[in-house]
Amino acid sequence: MKPRQDDVFEEFAREFIRRHRDAPPSWPITRILVPTDFSLCSLNALEHAEELAQRLGAELIVLHVEAVPVAGSTRAEVTHAAAEGELTRTTDQLRRHRLEVRGLLRMGAADEEILDAALTEHASLIVMGTHGRKGVAHMLLGSVAERVLRSAPCPVLTVGRRKDG
Repeated sequence: MKPRQDDVFEEFAREFIRRHRDAPPSWPITRILVPTDFSLCSLNALEHAEELAQRLGAELIVLHVEAVPVAGSTRAEVTHAAAEGELTRTTDQLRRHRLEVRGLLRMGAADEEILDAALTEHASLIVMGTHGRKGVAHMLLGSVAERVLRSAPCPVLTVGRRKDG
């Protein structure tokens, strides 16, 4: 009697988990890039990245990308100052948890700046949140995470919203 496909997949999964349960990653993760827009979604990703960094002894690089301001806009200065303040608060909090952490503030298209930072900062891993937009919102706004996934120079861990919040 031929085994069912579900049984084959389950056996594979069990064996994979057994072999890799306590094994460290096969590549050294020394620097984790965490893009943030300061949303709850990116906070969830930051929590995962913090835990990974603690377990692996990796450096965290927290990146915030601002959109290019409209010429002559006074609001851009206020937004920039708020982003700098939030980035500083975030990195200070992570340092209190005894992590090696740096903050980066860049201006431009989010996906392009994330990919560039991954290269220039020699990131071993990108951990980023996904808002989970679907349908028209996804078509109109696109997905930064999706564009990063397609072109990243290193592995990418995407973290969705928590079901409880």
